[in-house]
Amino acid sequence: MLQSAEDAPRILEQGRSLFGPGWKYVNSFDDLADDEDEYEDEEDDEEIYVTLDLGETIDSKALQTETQYQLIGLDTPLPFLKLGNHVFQGEVTPLIGDEVILGLERNHENPHAASHPPLYTTSHRLTFRGVTLQSRTEAPIATANEQAPTVPDIPNHPSTPLNPTSQAGPSTLPGDPFESPSAPPAKVRGRPKGSGRSRRVLHDPSELETFDMDGMKPHQSVELGPRVIESLGIASPGETILPLTLSKKELERVISDWPVSGSGSRGGRGRKPRGLREVTTVKQSEVEEGAMDVDDTAGDAALPAGSEPSTVGIQTMGEGAVTDIEMREKEDEDPPWQVVINDGVAPS
Repeated sequence: MLQSAEDAPRILEQGRSLFGPGWKYVNSFDDLADDEDEYEDEEDDEEIYVTLDLGETIDSKALQTETQYQLIGLDTPLPFLKLGNHVFQGEVTPLIGDEVILGLERNHENPHAASHPPLYTTSHRLTFRGVTLQSRTEAPIATANEQAPTVPDIPNHPSTPLNPTSQAGPSTLPGDPFESPSAPPAKVRGRPKGSGRSRRVLHDPSELETFDMDGMKPHQSVELGPRVIESLGIASPGETILPLTLSKKELERVISDWPVSGSGSRGGRGRKPRGLREVTTVKQSEVEEGAMDVDDTAGDAALPAGSEPSTVGIQTMGEGAVTDIEMREKEDEDPPWQVVINDGVAPS
């Protein structure tokens, strides 16, 4: 079986052609001047049918679009077939028995019920494979951007109309598909220009300072690393910090000191920005036991360890020491501070 160019010399040495030895191809009978009288009395032409097996070298839909073909070198062991812009090299394939060539009769009343009556029988088959023809003196290397060269028609070999209705028997070609040499090269399409990455990762706080918020598109997201989260103060001390992925809208809220979710995250009534929250702490009075002084200027630094600025600390004093700590959400309606005493007696 002809599988590669290295097999061609072996096929030529075997000398097995379609008609056997002694046959010669001529363009017309005028070339046989010496034997002209031999053909004068011939009234009937001898017909020999040959099946051309293209296997999987060309798609069946592409084959139906071709209307003409050229078959060259039937008297040689390696005939050539030109079909459109495709070139194939074939060899004679021995058959056991005969093949039946079927026709096609369409049913106009029922297009899906076409019939295939037998027309001819043949014991000759040519198996083809796709090849690329190059000049012996110039063998250009095709690049990905170049189109397949157009193969010119062979002179003195008329094109023959292709009958798409004829069908041959099963193929004897191995199952390895062959890609046509004239098929356009596949183009690898990358990311379109200007699309950008869908997610940006920020590991260092300096990257957040230089981050272009205006250039960020709504569908993109930003992943904040642990160092960036710690610099923003949105994690409690000692807490394990995991990366946080935010959309553009959420990142704008974080940078502008608004909460990402919860009360006040939608711009309505609720929490105030962290920079504007009023934090009230209660500390022990050094003057009188059971009494308290309130410090409204302590700020976030005066909060107990582990608490967030979004809560208000209410310390209950008794016997000169802190006995209870109650943490609750700070609302707009709350007073600037509140005192709770655990002995049940309100201060005078």
